[in-house]
Amino acid sequence: MTHEVAYTLAIAALLPAAGAAWLAVRGHQVTDALFYAVSVIEVALLVQLVGGCIALARTDRDVDGVTFVSYLVTVVLVPPAAFLWGSRRSRGGGPVCWSSGC
Repeated sequence: MTHEVAYTLAIAALLPAAGAAWLAVRGHQVTDALFYAVSVIEVALLVQLVGGCIALARTDRDVDGVTFVSYLVTVVLVPPAAFLWGSRRSRGGGPVCWSSGC
């Protein structure tokens, strides 16, 4: 994984995070547009996971593969979990969604 891909994904994830923060401040629930934005980020993270696994298989560097792949898998699992938690009608739903970018 190159630095450009990581930075691009991080910056792209800030857009749904800003939208979630706006909704949380205004006291609104998660919208369909926010769901679709998080879905696009999720697809990009899945592409990063596959690309990272391919890069790991092709490298001759001394890399701890289990740790590397576990980081990639965790990054893929966080947005759906945060979105589900943030979409619940609860006191903590909005801030969870706001802080995790869903």
